[in-house]
Amino acid sequence: MDHANNRLENTPAPPAGTGADLRGAKRLTLLLRTAKLACEAGEFVCIVHDVSETGVRLRTFHPLPEDRHMALVQGNGAMYFVERVWQKDGYAGFRFDAPIDLSEFLAEPSPWPRRQVRINLERPGLIMAQGGVNTAAVVNLSQQGACIATDRYLAIGQRVRLEASGMPSRMGCVRWRKLPHYGLVFDQSMTLSDFACMVAELQIMAEATPLRDQPEWGSAVLAFRR
Repeated sequence: MDHANNRLENTPAPPAGTGADLRGAKRLTLLLRTAKLACEAGEFVCIVHDVSETGVRLRTFHPLPEDRHMALVQGNGAMYFVERVWQKDGYAGFRFDAPIDLSEFLAEPSPWPRRQVRINLERPGLIMAQGGVNTAAVVNLSQQGACIATDRYLAIGQRVRLEASGMPSRMGCVRWRKLPHYGLVFDQSMTLSDFACMVAELQIMAEATPLRDQPEWGSAVLAFRR
């Protein structure tokens, strides 16, 4: 647990008329504890700002979908069902469906080292590596990498470039493989705010025209082959 980032304090009151029932309990402030909200519209990055047994306040990076009922998913995969009570000025207050175990929430127990939040989505793309260009599907994204699925065989450590509609071109290398899936590590990581806004936009675009049917698909292939 990040003891340096946890301290007991009273939570500042949310805006008048927007969830005063969440103010009664003492809150533990969790600075920079990244999580995600999951709902029918997709998955969205947030930061847990403070929490009690009955509610939580989150820092958001964009307006949230209209869904009131969501799931708050921590980095270790633990899921808590929540109901949105208020949203204002980049923050949102949620009520837990049932009182939670605070010590477990704060500890985020996991047999694996803590890792960055991954956003599950499906986007068509291109994987470009020495010897050719192949179609790929982006399965999930984090600030530092992606999981993709492709029929192209890639070697561990192989340098690749990932192109997908709605996100900047990313250079990186193959960290792991479990055919047909590959884990990529990008050369440059994204800031949390840029990443949060990008994946939100990608999910809004989920029903858009596949990348290979868009004009930039062909130009990307030609640019790589020159």
